[in-house]
Amino acid sequence: MDRIKITGLRVFAYHGVLDREQEEGQPFVLDLILGVDLEKPCRTDQVEDTINYAEVCDVVRDAMTGCKYRLIERAAQEVASKLLRKYEDLEEVTVILKKPRAPIPADFEMVAVEITRRREGIHHA
Repeated sequence: MDRIKITGLRVFAYHGVLDREQEEGQPFVLDLILGVDLEKPCRTDQVEDTINYAEVCDVVRDAMTGCKYRLIERAAQEVASKLLRKYEDLEEVTVILKKPRAPIPADFEMVAVEITRRREGIHHA
């Protein structure tokens, strides 16, 4: 399986367990790995034959800002689900959702979750 990677996508959103996180918001950083067959776009050199990266970023921003979640695990799941529903050619997606300003009394770079979801695990409504 081929992969498209988008790294370091920054989104300001309102996720967190604490009330102030959901009121004031904070930055999140996402890395995405999209598992898709890239044979056709490699042959045709046409953007219509692949997954449009700018569109992916819009879908991710919408997923991250459309609702408030207490857990980044839930937010990452929403991102993965929306991408799999939008792109029929997408076979699997890995979402790494990083929270650099998590309110934890410790010296750390960031906390993160990583989830991988496959097409067969998504139910269409």
